[in-house]
Amino acid sequence: GFDLFLFVTMKLCLSGDVNQRLASWGLKALFQKVSLANSSQNHNSPPQSSVRDGVPRPVHRALLRFHDVSPWNQVPYTIGNWALLDACEGKNRVHVVDIGITQGTQWPTFIEALATRSSGPVTSLRLTTVNDPRGPPFSGGFQMGNSNEFLSRLQPFATKLGLKFELQNIVSPLESLNPSVMNLREGEALFVCAQFRLHQLNEGLPNNASTFNEPCISPRDAFLKFIHGLKPTAFILAENDVQHCSPHFLPRFQNVVDFLWKFLDSTRASFKGRDCEEREIMESEAAMAFLNNTACEGAARIERNEPHKTWSARMKKAGFHPSPPKQETCENAKAFLKKYDAQWDLGVEGESMILTWKAHPTTFCSVWK
Repeated sequence: GFDLFLFVTMKLCLSGDVNQRLASWGLKALFQKVSLANSSQNHNSPPQSSVRDGVPRPVHRALLRFHDVSPWNQVPYTIGNWALLDACEGKNRVHVVDIGITQGTQWPTFIEALATRSSGPVTSLRLTTVNDPRGPPFSGGFQMGNSNEFLSRLQPFATKLGLKFELQNIVSPLESLNPSVMNLREGEALFVCAQFRLHQLNEGLPNNASTFNEPCISPRDAFLKFIHGLKPTAFILAENDVQHCSPHFLPRFQNVVDFLWKFLDSTRASFKGRDCEEREIMESEAAMAFLNNTACEGAARIERNEPHKTWSARMKKAGFHPSPPKQETCENAKAFLKKYDAQWDLGVEGESMILTWKAHPTTFCSVWK
């Protein structure tokens, strides 16, 4: 039976319609789960796809193209930028901490806006990127090697605009981050931007271990308390809006299948049904999350998404207060969304702006103080 399963998996095609592609990835994921269960790896080898045949894939180019045709990440990035710019009003010395590095594609627009704002440019701008070396298989932003190359271009870009700009990159697991390495300075307004990264932190209680000197809370909650302790002027949170944290395999698998279908279906519409390298890369990267959630358990399962309501509860528990989106922001976001397929929509629930595909939630963004 196992040999037949292997034979069928090897014959699968990933270039059919959405349901065929979903079925192909589903069988691959189940095959990998069975393989790990019958091997000495014990569910501790999460799949990776950033390299194919020993050659790094042009993920950055694919990501730029994806942002151009799909709002999946771009709308939360844009809403986050608007919120940051609004919170920066009246601030002259600005320090932005980017948790996780999302290739930095949103920062040129932000830098230009600060340099040309009507009230005058900022006196200084610092950008600190925090890169977790473990790197998730897929989170809506990619921790590939060429992110540093792209980020290095921000310095001359800011200088050309007349801004005093500093860039610092911290390579550290999120659980090990501490204020001393962040080089916080008195008199600077601190902003923290965490987009599609915090779900990598475990939401469960540690086993007889303390995290951030907090023995009785999860690493996820401990990290939020740590960020709150830094007293940021604003904290931008963007994540996938789905429940992937069930300890039981079947309900988790059902949610992961539904979520991958939304990604594959919306990506098909975004690329007008055409097959191309950029679409292939984005779909295979998304499928890495699917494989990780299906095949891996314990510490190896790092794709641990939660819905926006759960995140809101965690934020409030950590001491944050919500900053609901302004009417102008909602109107601008809906206008921005019109450049994409008509089946996308944007709604507001509490403090969260929720992006939906065919009326089903995909991603969200919220602002906290």
